[in-house]
Amino acid sequence: MMVFLVGVYFFPTENSLKNFYYATVLAPFLLTLRTAELKRLSESKLFLAVAIFVFYIYLTINWNPLTHQSQYLSYFARSINIMVFMAALCRVVGREPEYLDKLFEWMVYIAGVMTLVSIAIFYADRSFPTFRLGSWGALYHANTGASCYGIAVVVCYCHFILDDSRNRRWLYFLILAVLMLNIALTLSRGVWLALISAYFITHMIRKRYSLILMPLCIAAIYILLVKFDVLESSWYLMRGGGDHFRFAAWTKVLDRIVDAPWFGFGVNTDESLQITESFTLYHAHSVYFSHLIYGGIVAVILLAVVSVLCIVEAIKLSIAHRDTTYAALVIYALVGVATDHNQLLLNPAQIWYFFWFPIAMIIALPMAGKRYPNGVESSSTANIASIDDANFRR
Repeated sequence: MMVFLVGVYFFPTENSLKNFYYATVLAPFLLTLRTAELKRLSESKLFLAVAIFVFYIYLTINWNPLTHQSQYLSYFARSINIMVFMAALCRVVGREPEYLDKLFEWMVYIAGVMTLVSIAIFYADRSFPTFRLGSWGALYHANTGASCYGIAVVVCYCHFILDDSRNRRWLYFLILAVLMLNIALTLSRGVWLALISAYFITHMIRKRYSLILMPLCIAAIYILLVKFDVLESSWYLMRGGGDHFRFAAWTKVLDRIVDAPWFGFGVNTDESLQITESFTLYHAHSVYFSHLIYGGIVAVILLAVVSVLCIVEAIKLSIAHRDTTYAALVIYALVGVATDHNQLLLNPAQIWYFFWFPIAMIIALPMAGKRYPNGVESSSTANIASIDDANFRR
């Protein structure tokens, strides 16, 4: 599982990442699945909310009259893959409470190294800003790469730099600078919004309000300087008209959904949006608006339930364990998909890493070191009666 999770940075292709998941996570998990494990998962309200959302979106293929027989099996397999991913993470975290700490460390190191590799390979025969950085391997798309590297930024900052007891903090500061350079070179502005949101929730939980005010003051000063013609608008922020037709696309979605407001048109419907006579967006560039097309108001309500449950649980865990990483990752995931991406029902893909992983982590953490409902523990947790807060460092 750990190799699969961090492999998004170094697997050479998307197919190689998928095949690794099927061989090392999906098959072993299904072959060793026990009834007691299913019962434990069913006790998680968040897991049940995710299951209801996922299978509702799967059922929406029935709304599309152009659905092919093969799509029923294809989308069902996607649904099962996502649920198995979450259940498998619950299993490994349940057996080894320190698992996430190890995962976070490897994540930060590997992301830091692969950032340098990506920049060296990609810009060997290209130049910035003519070309947006496309990361090496499975992260070939600039926005997707930025979203995945943003996860490592959040972990590096919250889990390592904010930990006063951490040795070699200078190394984490260096890695953080390299990771943020990567995101800057991708020109992905939505990721910055997600990172700022994660930063705010981090310091709100820590009650460091002065650190929240600092970026707000910088932004206010910048806006005033632009307003009074002291500075010109940043090319980085305003390129492509500012929002690259996102607001126009979302308006088109609202116009379209009038024909099927409650249940949408199906997850496999054509979601392309004609913005102008000569320009078409092939999806809404927002997971929330895309799912409004797929499953209507019902889909958005179900996704909102998942989001609210996840945020509440993440904040509780961050306070209990004195580690804001959990809340920050969840906020990053939920905000990050608001201005980009579309499909959530996918076979192993990059969006699993920056959207489904934080949610799966929040489901898994309360299960760390706990007994199965029938009193039987796995061999590696037989001597663990409770979680020691020291394992979470803060």
